[in-house]
Amino acid sequence: MALIPRDMEDKTENFQFVYFAAMLVMFGLIHRLSQTKRLLWFPEASLQMLVGLIIALLIFRFSGFRNSFSADLFFYILLPPIMFNSGLDVNIKYFFQNFVTIMVYANIGTLINTLVVGGLCYQFGSDDLSERISRNEANTFGALISATDPVTTIAVFDSLRVEPHLYTIVVGVSILDDAVAVILFDMFSKYQSGEATARIVFEAIGHFLAKLFVSMLLGYLCGVLFAWYLKENPNLLKRVPLFLASVVTFVYCSYLVGEITTLSGIITTMFAAIAIRKCYERWSPEYFAILKHGANGWSYVFESIVFFNIGLTLLRRRPRGTRDYQFIAWSLFACFVGRVVQIYPLAFLL
Repeated sequence: MALIPRDMEDKTENFQFVYFAAMLVMFGLIHRLSQTKRLLWFPEASLQMLVGLIIALLIFRFSGFRNSFSADLFFYILLPPIMFNSGLDVNIKYFFQNFVTIMVYANIGTLINTLVVGGLCYQFGSDDLSERISRNEANTFGALISATDPVTTIAVFDSLRVEPHLYTIVVGVSILDDAVAVILFDMFSKYQSGEATARIVFEAIGHFLAKLFVSMLLGYLCGVLFAWYLKENPNLLKRVPLFLASVVTFVYCSYLVGEITTLSGIITTMFAAIAIRKCYERWSPEYFAILKHGANGWSYVFESIVFFNIGLTLLRRRPRGTRDYQFIAWSLFACFVGRVVQIYPLAFLL
């Protein structure tokens, strides 16, 4: 911002404020619209992205302002509470009864989907059907796009009242594959400089598995310790603001512990939430309900900010000569093929 004239800087800050103010005003209206019978078929996340795009078009029409979505804002501010709330949503009993199925789909299934989508996108580019990209870039994109949206999945399954075991499996996979996709994305990004050899691939897989399971154990340990801390400090539970502030501090600390130790902060935070639900729901059900409602509202606001900003980034400038729409169409086809190749063989084996 140091090179931007002061008047332009003030204008940019003003329109950033206008955009976020409009976004916050739309939260309640969008949620109300998504619950009407005529729009139940339209996912709330998609509606938020559409409204974000409309607001961005209006602001761009009158100001020429284009915003960008910071990766640091997403990973270190918005993502931890979303994953914490997802962990609290997991039914402990059904989750561990179906643990093998969930882990197979979340790990092997996401890896299969990533490689299929990446391979097809690379092949489409080689055949000059879409934007030409390298194999490692294609695999990185496959990792980015292979995860299932847990927000939309939970909303649709709640409205359909799906059988509990199926609900737990699909929602559990949609939560875990986010973390697995991020690990795969980091792994493929690391090897962007050159083609991956067989040795590098096996080393990466070993590192991935170690990172996954150590993150799970670390997160579960952090959750048990925090639940024990709340149990041993009953006076804290009588002061709800201080209680919720302690939870907020713990959520970000658990995430940062996972990141600082070069593990997965996403998995660490989610399994910490699973441990808190397992222990704390039994020890203090009344205060666990307060924690759950607070986490739900907190997560909803941050998820909405994410989807609004996705709509906004559709206005980003693109270099001349890019073939965006062809790439979008073929990658959508690749996603469908990846899902088929992932789901049916693994369902047969299981």
